[in-house]
Amino acid sequence: MTDASDDKAPLASYEAFKAVFRSEIAPDLSALERERTSASDRAARAFLICLPIYLFLGALWWLDAVPWWAGLGGILLAMWIGSAWRATIWDAFLAAWKPRVINRIVKAVHPDLTYKPTGGIAATEFIGTRIFTERVDRYGCEDEVSGWIGKTQLRCSEVLAEHKTETRDSNGRRRTQWHTIFRGWFVLVDFHKEFTGEFVVLPDTAESTFGGFGRWLQSMNASRDSVIRMDDPEFEKAFVVYGTDQVEARYILTPALMQRILAVRKRSGSGLHIGFTQSIMCLAIPRSRDAFEPEKDKSLLNPETHRQNVEDLIFITGLVEDLNLNTRIWSKR
Repeated sequence: MTDASDDKAPLASYEAFKAVFRSEIAPDLSALERERTSASDRAARAFLICLPIYLFLGALWWLDAVPWWAGLGGILLAMWIGSAWRATIWDAFLAAWKPRVINRIVKAVHPDLTYKPTGGIAATEFIGTRIFTERVDRYGCEDEVSGWIGKTQLRCSEVLAEHKTETRDSNGRRRTQWHTIFRGWFVLVDFHKEFTGEFVVLPDTAESTFGGFGRWLQSMNASRDSVIRMDDPEFEKAFVVYGTDQVEARYILTPALMQRILAVRKRSGSGLHIGFTQSIMCLAIPRSRDAFEPEKDKSLLNPETHRQNVEDLIFITGLVEDLNLNTRIWSKR
């Protein structure tokens, strides 16, 4: 496929994308759309092939022709084989989908960005921001988007970080549970001021829930640096700031930037977390669904199929403008 987007201006809306999609991207997706429908048909046939096995084993179980554990075990095994079969079919399609479709969408939204399906923000980078202080026992990342937005370098990827707990019941049996620390987009952008401290801007759930007592709870958080009070009442209500230097925090979080962060929060949701470290601004934007995954029952030739991916990309690339990060009043040393 040719890439006609290299000399194009960034897209600012889904409506602008639709025109580009119809003229430049959709004509190249006909073969892949046939692969999608073929994969859908083969996945359906895999289910139909396994269905008689489910019914047969279920009938044996119902008629007490086999022990209950054998009937149930057989059904579960057949279900696992059927699910694995269908997953293999769709995994093969997904391997073709991402480089052939998502790369084109990324380039259409912003020609200076690159896409790596298996790339991502490393665990050491994620932990190093100290936005989340829980121990990370399992970590995964994918769908890296990186490049320059004007003067500002940006990297982001989907991240899933989890923490493990183990308990024992009254019979001594061990139970392992996995708890999500963060799932969503993790974005690293070059900040336009140089600083030496470390700061995090977290959703303020304690003070908004418990008032003055919540403020005291914030100050008692042993896993964090000192609480830094900001002069913006609206910002203070939405966020709590922890950091190593009161003066430097105000140098970074200017009144204008606090208002811009509040505007981003309205668009991204109340779960927005932000960190500042090593002259990098880090944004953790929770998402409950996986990005850049094909909707198996929708045609690739319909721009609506790609709408959510496009709007996510426009939102992420728009952060640079939303936060005014291309302004260079202060030069770095």
